[in-house]
Amino acid sequence: MFKFLNKYKYFLIIPLFIVIAILMVLNFKMTHRMIQDKYNQINHMVEDSVMNAFVDIDRIYMGKEDEINNKMKDYSDQLLAYYDKTPDINQWDLDALKASFADYEIYVIDDQLKVVASSLKADVGLDFNQYPSFASLLQNRFDSDSFFVGDLQVSINTGTFQKYSYIPSPDHRYIFELSIDVDRFLEESKQLNASEESLSLKERYPSVSNITLYKYSEDNKQTVRIIPNHPLQAVNDPQIKESVERALLLGEKQSYKVYEDHQYSRQTYMPIILGEDSVFWNNMVVCVTYDLKPMYLEEQRAKEMLMINLMALMIILATFFISLSFLIKRLESLAFKDSLTGLMNRVAFEEKIKKYYVKHRSMTSPLFMMFIDINKFKFINDTYGHQMGDDVIKAVAGILEINFADKGCVARLGGDEFVIAITQIESIEALAQQVENMINLFSDPLTLNGESVDISLSVGIAQQEDTSLDIEALIQRADMAMYQSKKREMPYVIDGGN
Repeated sequence: MFKFLNKYKYFLIIPLFIVIAILMVLNFKMTHRMIQDKYNQINHMVEDSVMNAFVDIDRIYMGKEDEINNKMKDYSDQLLAYYDKTPDINQWDLDALKASFADYEIYVIDDQLKVVASSLKADVGLDFNQYPSFASLLQNRFDSDSFFVGDLQVSINTGTFQKYSYIPSPDHRYIFELSIDVDRFLEESKQLNASEESLSLKERYPSVSNITLYKYSEDNKQTVRIIPNHPLQAVNDPQIKESVERALLLGEKQSYKVYEDHQYSRQTYMPIILGEDSVFWNNMVVCVTYDLKPMYLEEQRAKEMLMINLMALMIILATFFISLSFLIKRLESLAFKDSLTGLMNRVAFEEKIKKYYVKHRSMTSPLFMMFIDINKFKFINDTYGHQMGDDVIKAVAGILEINFADKGCVARLGGDEFVIAITQIESIEALAQQVENMINLFSDPLTLNGESVDISLSVGIAQQEDTSLDIEALIQRADMAMYQSKKREMPYVIDGGN
C-alpha cells in the first residue's frame, strides 16, 4: 500500500490541487463579478438620482410658471409706466427699481441689441449680435408691441438658471428685460447646482468624482460647461464635445473609460429628456464622472486574497510541479496569442476558423476574409521610433477588435498586418459599410503618448466562393485585394470587384 501511494502520489495530489484551485478561481470570479455589479448598481443609483433631481425641478417649476409669468407681466407694465415718466434711461435708478421688484434683475436693451443699462452690472455691454439666432428673436420682439415671457435660460455671465421676460418700449427704442434666478423663487432648485449635488453624492458614494452640466448650442455649434456663479465656459476638449453631441444625437447615455493624470475614471454623459413641454432642457447633457480607483482597489484585494490562497496551496506541492504548471500555461499563451496586441496569432486564427466552419457548415451566412495593412508604417517607425510603432499597432488592433470582434474573429499575422474572418454579416454591401465606418475612425490623427499620428489603412476583402474551405487561399486573395487597395490608393478593394 505504501509503495502504491509513493508511486502514484502525484496522481492523487494533482487532481486535488486542480479541484481546489478551480474552486478558488471560481470564487474569485464570483467576487470580481459581485464587485462590478455593486459599482454598476451604485452608478445606476447615482444617475437615477441626478436625473430625478432635474425631473423634480422641472415639475415644481411648471407648477409655479403661471405665477411667475403674471408677476413678470405686472413688473414689465410698471417699467413702461416708469419709462413714460422718465424716458431718459440714464436718469433711471435701477437699484431702487430692483428693490421694488423683489428678486428680479432689470435689463435695458437698445435697438443695436446691446445691454445699455442693468441692475446686474456684469451684464452691461453684453452684445446679443454674437448670438445670431437669439438676436433674430430679439429683433422680432423689438418690432412687436407685445409682452413676451420665455422659458428658462442659462445666464452667459453667471452660469445660473434664469427666467426672462421682454417688452418693447412704445417708441421701440428699447426692450425692457426682466430676469430672475431660479434659486430665488424655487427653493428646491438648489438641486440644479451640480457642484452641490456632486458633493452630496460624493459623501455617499466615494466612486463619484464629479457632476458636470453641459449645453450644446445649435446656433454656433458650441458646447459650453455650466458652473454656477461663473461665466459659461466654452469646451475645447474634442472628446467631451463629441460625447455631448453623440448623447444628444442618439438620445441615450454614453459611457467612456478615461485615463487622465495616471488614473482611470468613467464618464457617463446623459441627455436630459423630460418631455415635449420641457424645452429648456433640450441640448443639455449632464456628465457623471466616476473614480474607478475604489472598484480597482476592491478587485485588487480580491485578487491578492486569491494569490495568497494559491500560494498557500502551492507550498504543499513540489517546486517542480509549480514550475511545470506555470510553464505549460505560459507556453499555451505564447502558442495562441500575439504578445504585443493580445489578439489571436495565425495558428489560433486558422484553428478557430476551421472549428467554426465544421460546426456551421450548413449555415447560409457567407464567410468573408479581410486583410488589413497599416499604410506607411515604416515611415511611422522611422519618424517616431519603434515604441510609437508598437503603440500604433496596439491602437489599430484595439479599434479592429471593438468593431469586428462580435462579427467574427480578429488576428495579427505579424508586423503591421491583420486578418479578420467575418462570419456574422449577411452581405458584402453590409460589410463594405462596416469597413467604411471603421476607416472613418482614422480620419482624424490619433494621439499616442502625447504625439499626434496620422494613420490610414489599406483593406482587402475576399469572399468564400464554394463549400470547401481553403483558408490559405482565402487569405491570399484578400492579401492581393489589399495590395490593389494600396496600388489604387483606395481605402478598400473587394476581390473580384472595383
